[in-house]
Amino acid sequence: MRGIILKLIVFYQRWLSPHRFFVKGQELRIEEYFISSSGCRFWPSCSEYAVICFKEKSIYQAFLSVSWRLLRCGPWSSGGVDMPSIQHKNQ
Repeated sequence: MRGIILKLIVFYQRWLSPHRFFVKGQELRIEEYFISSSGCRFWPSCSEYAVICFKEKSIYQAFLSVSWRLLRCGPWSSGGVDMPSIQHKNQ
């Protein structure tokens, strides 16, 4: 299940995301990302945040974390650096 979710996120990053040129292995400084980004309020992006969560947390915890992140992403949010809190996954 985790593998399917990660493949769907990678598909979104490569083919659908408006920020897809940042995901293809380019290393950018945080300042460059915010300056050149067209509207993404957080770093890492929501899809990158989701990849980190699904790799490091249980599926249930990752789903809750990503859902909360997506709810916070909007014009009312100031954004900024928001790394996911990582705990050991329960398998």
